[in-house]
Amino acid sequence: MTNTPPIKRVLYVVSLFPCWSETFIVREIQTLIADGVDVRILSLKPPSEKLVQVDAKALSERTHYPDLGLGGVISTAMTVILHPFTSLTCIAAIVADMWRTPTVLLKSLVALSRGLQQVRWLNGFDPQLVHAHWATYPSTVAWALARITGRRFSFTCHAHDIFLDHQLLSRKVEEAALAVTISRYNIDWLSQHVSAQALPKLAVIHCGVDVQRTACQLDGRNGQHIVAVGRLDPIKGFDVLIDALHLLSERGIDYRCTVIGEGPLRTELEAKSRARSISERIDWVGALPQEAVQAALRDAAIFALPCQVAADGNRDGIPVALMEAMASGCAVVTTAVSGIPELVEDGVDGLLVAERDATALANALQQLIEHAELRRRLAIAARARVETDFDAQTEARKLRTLMSSAANGRKRLLVVIDEMEVGGSQRQTVQLLTHLDRNRWQPELVYFRERSFLIDELERAGVRVHHLPKRGRIDPGFFLALARVLRRGRYDIVHAFSLTAEIWTLLALRMQRQRPPFVGSIRGLYLNQTMWFWRIKRFILSRSAAVISNSAAGADVAARLGCHDRENIDVIGNGVQIPAPISTRERIILREQTGVPDDRVFALFVGRLVDQKNVFCLLDAIAALPAEQRPWLALVGDGPLRARLSAHVDKIGIGAQTVFLGERTDSTSLMQIADFLVLPSHEEGMSNVLLEAMAAGCPVIASAVGGNPELVSHEHTGLLFPSDDRTALARCITRLTGDAALRKSLSCQARVRAESQHSNSALALATQKVYERCMDADDARARSARRSPASPTSESDHA
Repeated sequence: MTNTPPIKRVLYVVSLFPCWSETFIVREIQTLIADGVDVRILSLKPPSEKLVQVDAKALSERTHYPDLGLGGVISTAMTVILHPFTSLTCIAAIVADMWRTPTVLLKSLVALSRGLQQVRWLNGFDPQLVHAHWATYPSTVAWALARITGRRFSFTCHAHDIFLDHQLLSRKVEEAALAVTISRYNIDWLSQHVSAQALPKLAVIHCGVDVQRTACQLDGRNGQHIVAVGRLDPIKGFDVLIDALHLLSERGIDYRCTVIGEGPLRTELEAKSRARSISERIDWVGALPQEAVQAALRDAAIFALPCQVAADGNRDGIPVALMEAMASGCAVVTTAVSGIPELVEDGVDGLLVAERDATALANALQQLIEHAELRRRLAIAARARVETDFDAQTEARKLRTLMSSAANGRKRLLVVIDEMEVGGSQRQTVQLLTHLDRNRWQPELVYFRERSFLIDELERAGVRVHHLPKRGRIDPGFFLALARVLRRGRYDIVHAFSLTAEIWTLLALRMQRQRPPFVGSIRGLYLNQTMWFWRIKRFILSRSAAVISNSAAGADVAARLGCHDRENIDVIGNGVQIPAPISTRERIILREQTGVPDDRVFALFVGRLVDQKNVFCLLDAIAALPAEQRPWLALVGDGPLRARLSAHVDKIGIGAQTVFLGERTDSTSLMQIADFLVLPSHEEGMSNVLLEAMAAGCPVIASAVGGNPELVSHEHTGLLFPSDDRTALARCITRLTGDAALRKSLSCQARVRAESQHSNSALALATQKVYERCMDADDARARSARRSPASPTSESDHA
């Protein structure tokens, strides 16, 4: 996103800082700070490392540690008291996910308690994003802090934290603003374990090395010196390395190996080297400062790291030590495990061997020991590869861009509607959700019942759809499901499109710790509704951050009945897609399929067969005309009055020229072959049918009710008649039936009106502005509350 403002404040959450083996985090943070980002670090454990890198020491003033005494317990308890629902929800989710592994569960709850005590400190820093390294305990804490404080969170996952430990992984990815990982291999693995809707959040950022500070020395290296750097655990394959070195000794190859690192296997590995009678050739130097590691890499000509997949499925990501060796000028030999082939291409910038194959590893090491030119060629290519794709500063700046988008970028919108049966509001919902700027919005839909092809359209467009079946007027299960979607979705704004959707959504939002702005709707005139309807509507709209009406007439009625101040109701007319013209052949085929005689004028009605649409008025008006002036009539749509209307057609003698087509997906094509469309409704807000007909170039006749006069300018873009006036409607039908020139004139003007004033892009843009205004006001209130000297905001303080 080119216009996204750069992120300014980030809170990093890590298990332990500083950590000797996580120098890549230090480099990442240093680059962000150098680029003007204010970074703070929350370490879930107090400092305990014996060796601390110089660069990490420089970040000590930015690091915050938990209080392990009584003060920390009190702070945690205060957070739970002030935020009971969200805190207990997080605890319940952790218990439900991890109860089968008590040790992991206990560690997660301890980490959570240490995170919860930081809420006041976090609010004081006011980060735009909470970012965790590792998808285990740190990201659990980041997830909980984001839920409690209403902020966005992201995390970086590496290796064991996804391959071995799946701590709320899918849920974290779904709720995160961004999920970073270190290789394409990891992306492919994650895509099999998270929902399809969460995939766009995944991104690759390599850990990288500081290329500028890593000198590449090709000359003066000891061609028989092999170095290996890594934690001494099963996934590094040091046992295989010992076997390979033993084979080299048996072959009479002279070498020296330095192993840098500590770990649980050190005693076992040293014993194995003694058993193989090669202990005098291996130096087990333990963990070293970064400067000493670099010195070893400058002296050795060969770097070996035979990574492997452990018995429990654990494996490496892309080892940073491997990148450091390549950057320093070592020729490397490793295995094609996990994401390593993304760093090393066999024979080009290193050598790859099969995992657990000591013979293949020994052969590769022997080849490098004996061929200096091969070592040099591989080392030069390796340095170039790291400079191009694994430079820490470049990767950190990529991450900063992603963080900026995550913090300021796509906003999560939830639209709620009761049913998705084909109708005006339903079509407008689809038009809105499919025309929002996807660089700025991540739209989702909740509906209760009546699936239609419109849902298929949304899903094809990549809009996530939640179907929450509602049984009866009061359905506790449905209500809890809706509350759960709202809680997990972490939406920035919620927009409801019908009274049922509005009331249940508003009530469910009252259960949320973080309540996004709620937008209510006026989708018609509601002239036949009871006073109870208007009392409920008044309750809803008075608690809405904004109210959007699709017609000025609807807004006027709502204001007159005291639902909302008229000046605070936004009028945004419906949008319409200008259809591509159908061919002459398609016109002929469609007329034949619908049974339209070649010599008859074709009149069309599209809409639900309900009282509001007043179809009886249309039928009676046609019946009142002389037989030779009657158009051929097609009724598109279905509803409870279909049987009565069919009987009425036969009763008044127009059955031979009237056909009921039912629901159709090609109504806009029918509008293009019809000579005119009639909409005789008792009431309308902003009619989608009129808009679609005008966009299709179909002349329209409409009753002068509601929002119809806002669309149809009489004698200019269509014809209007007084509501329920059969005689006036018959005159309009007679005019259009007998005057082709008038039909053509109205058609042209109507299409221009629809295209210029009611495009779907205009609908989406105007609605986005309302959403942004609501979110800006909500953000301003939240910032004011966080900076208030009063006590921390509790859940009951939010409307």
